[in-house]
Amino acid sequence: FSVKLLSRSTTMTIAAKCAIGLAALHMGLATCMSCWRLYGIIKRKKMDDVDTFQKFSRTQLNNAEYTGVHIALLLWIDVRHRQAGKSELSTTGYYSCLALVFGTLHFVLGYLLLPSMKKVTKFKILGVITRYLGYAALIWEAVKCLDI
Repeated sequence: FSVKLLSRSTTMTIAAKCAIGLAALHMGLATCMSCWRLYGIIKRKKMDDVDTFQKFSRTQLNNAEYTGVHIALLLWIDVRHRQAGKSELSTTGYYSCLALVFGTLHFVLGYLLLPSMKKVTKFKILGVITRYLGYAALIWEAVKCLDI
Protein backbone atom coordinates (compact mmCIF):
# COMPACT_ATOMS: atom_id res chain seq x y z
CA PHE A 1 0.00 0.00 0.00
CA SER A 2 2.67 2.54 0.99
CA VAL A 3 4.76 1.84 -2.11
CA LYS A 4 1.73 2.37 -4.35
CA LEU A 5 0.84 5.56 -2.46
CA LEU A 6 4.31 7.02 -3.13
CA SER A 7 4.56 5.94 -6.78
CA ARG A 8 4.05 8.58 -9.45
CA SER A 9 1.70 6.37 -11.46
CA THR A 10 -1.48 6.90 -9.43
CA THR A 11 -4.01 9.64 -10.21
CA MET A 12 -3.30 11.67 -7.05
CA THR A 13 -0.42 14.13 -6.91
CA ILE A 14 2.25 13.64 -4.28
CA ALA A 15 0.72 16.58 -2.38
CA ALA A 16 -2.59 14.72 -1.92
CA LYS A 17 -0.75 11.54 -0.95
CA CYS A 18 1.30 13.39 1.66
CA ALA A 19 -1.84 15.06 3.02
CA ILE A 20 -3.34 11.59 3.52
CA GLY A 21 -0.17 10.44 5.26
CA LEU A 22 -0.14 13.42 7.62
CA ALA A 23 -3.85 12.95 8.38
CA ALA A 24 -3.23 9.27 9.20
CA LEU A 25 -0.32 10.19 11.49
CA HIS A 26 -2.48 12.80 13.21
CA MET A 27 -5.28 10.31 13.79
CA GLY A 28 -2.83 7.67 15.01
CA LEU A 29 -1.31 9.99 17.59
CA ALA A 30 -4.73 11.24 18.70
CA THR A 31 -5.92 7.64 19.11
CA CYS A 32 -2.83 6.81 21.19
CA MET A 33 -3.56 9.76 23.47
CA SER A 34 -7.18 8.68 23.87
CA CYS A 35 -6.00 5.19 24.82
CA TRP A 36 -3.53 6.62 27.34
CA ARG A 37 -6.29 8.72 28.92
CA LEU A 38 -8.68 5.76 29.00
CA TYR A 39 -5.97 3.64 30.63
CA GLY A 40 -5.53 6.32 33.31
CA ILE A 41 -9.28 6.41 33.97
CA ILE A 42 -9.55 2.60 34.23
CA LYS A 43 -6.48 2.30 36.48
CA ARG A 44 -7.43 5.44 38.43
CA LYS A 45 -3.97 6.73 37.83
CA LYS A 46 -2.89 10.30 37.20
CA MET A 47 -1.19 10.03 33.82
CA ASP A 48 0.40 13.50 33.83
CA ASP A 49 3.21 12.14 35.99
CA VAL A 50 4.05 9.23 33.67
CA ASP A 51 7.05 10.06 31.45
CA THR A 52 5.81 8.02 28.47
CA PHE A 53 2.45 9.77 28.66
CA GLN A 54 4.24 13.12 28.63
CA LYS A 55 6.23 12.12 25.53
CA PHE A 56 3.08 11.08 23.66
CA SER A 57 1.20 14.16 24.82
CA ARG A 58 3.87 16.63 23.73
CA THR A 59 4.44 14.78 20.45
CA GLN A 60 0.74 14.73 19.64
CA LEU A 61 0.23 18.38 20.59
CA ASN A 62 3.23 19.58 18.60
CA ASN A 63 2.20 17.54 15.58
CA ALA A 64 -1.39 18.82 15.86
CA GLU A 65 -0.13 22.43 15.77
CA TYR A 66 1.26 21.94 12.27
CA THR A 67 -0.91 19.23 10.71
CA GLY A 68 -3.89 21.42 9.83
CA VAL A 69 -1.82 24.04 8.03
CA HIS A 70 0.30 21.42 6.29
CA ILE A 71 -2.71 19.45 5.05
CA ALA A 72 -4.48 22.62 3.88
CA LEU A 73 -1.39 23.76 1.97
CA LEU A 74 -0.83 20.34 0.41
CA LEU A 75 -4.45 20.02 -0.71
CA TRP A 76 -4.49 23.58 -2.08
CA ILE A 77 -1.39 22.82 -4.15
CA ASP A 78 -3.01 19.58 -5.34
CA VAL A 79 -6.20 21.39 -6.39
CA ARG A 80 -4.29 24.15 -8.20
CA HIS A 81 -2.34 21.56 -10.19
CA ARG A 82 -5.48 19.61 -11.06
CA GLN A 83 -7.26 22.81 -12.15
CA ALA A 84 -4.33 23.58 -14.43
CA GLY A 85 -4.49 20.07 -15.89
CA LYS A 86 -1.10 19.10 -14.49
CA SER A 87 -0.76 15.54 -13.27
CA GLU A 88 2.26 16.11 -11.05
CA LEU A 89 4.17 18.80 -9.17
CA SER A 90 7.54 20.20 -10.13
CA THR A 91 10.64 18.40 -8.86
CA THR A 92 10.96 21.00 -6.09
CA GLY A 93 7.32 20.52 -5.14
CA TYR A 94 7.64 16.74 -5.20
CA TYR A 95 10.65 16.65 -2.90
CA SER A 96 9.33 19.40 -0.61
CA CYS A 97 6.22 17.28 0.02
CA LEU A 98 8.38 14.27 0.84
CA ALA A 99 10.70 16.34 3.06
CA LEU A 100 7.71 17.69 4.97
CA VAL A 101 6.28 14.23 5.63
CA PHE A 102 9.55 12.46 6.37
CA GLY A 103 10.67 15.37 8.56
CA THR A 104 7.42 15.12 10.49
CA LEU A 105 7.86 11.36 10.90
CA HIS A 106 11.47 11.81 12.09
CA PHE A 107 10.36 14.49 14.52
CA VAL A 108 7.57 12.32 15.93
CA LEU A 109 9.84 9.29 16.31
CA GLY A 110 12.64 11.45 17.72
CA TYR A 111 10.29 12.86 20.33
CA LEU A 112 8.90 9.46 21.28
CA LEU A 113 12.39 7.95 21.56
CA LEU A 114 13.68 10.62 23.95
CA PRO A 115 15.40 9.01 26.94
CA SER A 116 13.88 11.74 29.11
CA MET A 117 11.91 14.92 28.56
CA LYS A 118 15.02 17.01 29.30
CA LYS A 119 17.14 15.52 26.51
CA VAL A 120 17.14 16.13 22.77
CA THR A 121 18.08 13.47 20.23
CA LYS A 122 19.77 14.02 16.87
CA PHE A 123 16.86 12.16 15.32
CA LYS A 124 14.45 14.82 16.61
CA ILE A 125 16.71 17.67 15.46
CA LEU A 126 16.98 16.08 12.00
CA GLY A 127 13.19 15.85 11.91
CA VAL A 128 12.75 19.50 12.88
CA ILE A 129 15.21 20.74 10.26
CA THR A 130 13.79 18.52 7.50
CA ARG A 131 10.21 19.45 8.34
CA TYR A 132 10.94 23.19 8.26
CA LEU A 133 12.96 22.96 5.04
CA GLY A 134 10.13 20.97 3.45
CA TYR A 135 7.59 23.48 4.73
CA ALA A 136 9.57 26.43 3.36
CA ALA A 137 9.99 24.75 -0.03
CA LEU A 138 6.29 23.89 -0.05
CA ILE A 139 5.40 27.53 0.57
CA TRP A 140 7.61 28.37 -2.43
CA GLU A 141 5.69 25.78 -4.46
CA ALA A 142 2.42 27.39 -3.33
CA VAL A 143 3.66 30.80 -4.46
CA LYS A 144 4.49 29.32 -7.88
CA CYS A 145 0.95 27.89 -7.97
CA LEU A 146 -0.46 31.41 -7.92
CA ASP A 147 0.76 31.76 -11.50
CA ILE A 148 -0.88 28.56 -12.70
